[in-house]
Amino acid sequence: MALPATLDVSLNFSSGATFGIPFTLGDPVNGILGTNILSESTTPALVVNLTDRTRRISIRRGRNVARDIYEAGTCVVRIYDPNSDFNPQNPSSPYFGKLEPLRKLRISASVNGSSYYLFSGYTTSYVYSYDQAENMAYVDISASDAFRLFNLASVVTVTGQAAGQDTGTRVNKILDTVSFPTQMRSVETGDSLTIADPANLRT
Repeated sequence: MALPATLDVSLNFSSGATFGIPFTLGDPVNGILGTNILSESTTPALVVNLTDRTRRISIRRGRNVARDIYEAGTCVVRIYDPNSDFNPQNPSSPYFGKLEPLRKLRISASVNGSSYYLFSGYTTSYVYSYDQAENMAYVDISASDAFRLFNLASVVTVTGQAAGQDTGTRVNKILDTVSFPTQMRSVETGDSLTIADPANLRT
């Protein structure tokens, strides 16, 4: 029985937080000239489609109901690697020297011609294993969502902050301070007003 959705798994080896949006002519959102991301630089990023070799996907959301907090969402993708392409010690691999932390992993599902992103995150580890029973090497690629980037940022003062800002504006100012891309945000105005930033170190 076929799944109701078609999954797609890709790994982007470029640096930076931005995933980029495919430019589609005629699309009312992703087809507007001057607003969409065509490339991060003059050199196209190496993006590898892992769908055909993916054998398992595990996604864990960051909402902790018991503790009433938001933590980093995580994902683990297991891919089969018959050619040892993802073995970091294989100098013949096309990805040799590129299997580093904070590469961009994205998982989407297509239903009736529409695509939905299930997870967009940044790699944290590549665990290479060899299962003798299956006579096949595989690698577990672990990734965390943008909350990991936020946790790694040290903020002393929030750029552009002021007393009386609504919470949505303040959140955007914090994201500006840690240089998180504007095109990857969706922040509501908020119902409360904030005080002036006391300029204490936050980690």
